Amino acid sequence: MAETGLLPVPDEQLHCTLVHAVGLTTNHADVDAILNSAATALSTQSPFEITFDRPSVSAVAVEIAGHPGAPFHALADALTAATARGGMSRAAPSRYPHIATAYAGPEAETLDPGLIKGRLSEIDRPLSGTVCVTEVHLVEQWHDGRSLTWNRLARLPLGPSAPTAATGPIKQNAT
Repeated sequence: MAETGLLPVPDEQLHCTLVHAVGLTTNHADVDAILNSAATALSTQSPFEITFDRPSVSAVAVEIAGHPGAPFHALADALTAATARGGMSRAAPSRYPHIATAYAGPEAETLDPGLIKGRLSEIDRPLSGTVCVTEVHLVEQWHDGRSLTWNRLARLPLGPSAPTAATGPIKQNAT
């Protein structure tokens, strides 16, 4: 897909972003307060399912949008409030549930959405799938123009369970 100006996201690194805190790091926040607030908020959230449908193409990514949005928005709002309580007032919830399957790369000026939409239309099988959301990963991420790298701060389950910490860098393709 590189000839299209897109950088594919490896399957094992697909994710659905709930909250964006662009330009902020753990140095800007009380991470313990965020984790405690998020764990408390998520303990009252029940696991839910999101169905992701056929991909769509924009100038910056190929993504698959999900539905229903209501449980996603409740979760994103709870996490946005938790990050604000930890001092990250510039964090914002994602506008809708989606998973990016490819991001525009260095050759993005040659990106032809029509060509990509044509290729997607040639896939002669269902491209939708349902995901059960049972936990949230809180991460700190960095962006170098080609990829995202993140450090997982915690895995927080939905419903009444204790959070578990898991750290270490994870690399994610992006722009």
